Amino acid sequence: MTCRPSVVWEKWIEGPHKAYATFPFIAAQGGLPIIVDGDLIGAIGVSGVKSFQDEQIALAAIKAAFPDAKTVRAGEENDARDF
Repeated sequence: MTCRPSVVWEKWIEGPHKAYATFPFIAAQGGLPIIVDGDLIGAIGVSGVKSFQDEQIALAAIKAAFPDAKTVRAGEENDARDF
């Protein structure tokens, strides 16, 4: 829906962007978009261990299926930075 990793929304909600808490999706680390040649082709979400581990598993699955895929679009690499 937003073409951003779910950790971006988690950090924004914890930080200065409280209004995003009303978005209709879960804002917890573990979900990643699958971007190939700049186009969003899908997404994957993992849950079951610690959030950072969920994201690592999701990334491993993406790389296994789409070795050249990205999980962020150009220019959005710093969206999940710490506030």
